[in-house]
Amino acid sequence: MTLAGGSPTISIAKKYGAVRMEDLNIRAMTTSGRGKRGLNRVMQDASLAEFRRMLVYKGLLYGCEVTFVNPAYTSQRCSACGHTETENRLSQALFVCRSCGHRSNADLNAALNIFVAGSCPETQNARGADVSHTIGVLSAMRRESVCT
Repeated sequence: MTLAGGSPTISIAKKYGAVRMEDLNIRAMTTSGRGKRGLNRVMQDASLAEFRRMLVYKGLLYGCEVTFVNPAYTSQRCSACGHTETENRLSQALFVCRSCGHRSNADLNAALNIFVAGSCPETQNARGADVSHTIGVLSAMRRESVCT
């Protein structure tokens, strides 16, 4: 997803007015543990911290709002009714709400929760806490159009 000769962060910052991301603790996710060595290596090779740093920088440069939300429960909360339960996530790919019966791809459901949590600072994130922080400037008019 790059422009000819450009970086992915430039492409994202130029193409989108706002980006919502989970505020993941990569260091904690890559601590040593049996059976995780391959995953740890892949995550460290991906340079996610550098990607994040560059996206924030390019977002400020090109007017793209980059918002980070607390990742707690984003994959366990129903994007339709808000019910949060561990058993909602039946598998890596399938989400079925045990309260309202909403069925969805698990990643799509989590993405919707992240979008909502990051779109409206006056709302709460999936864990019920305030959205962590916003970097960049979003006009009040654009914010109102998303939140109402």
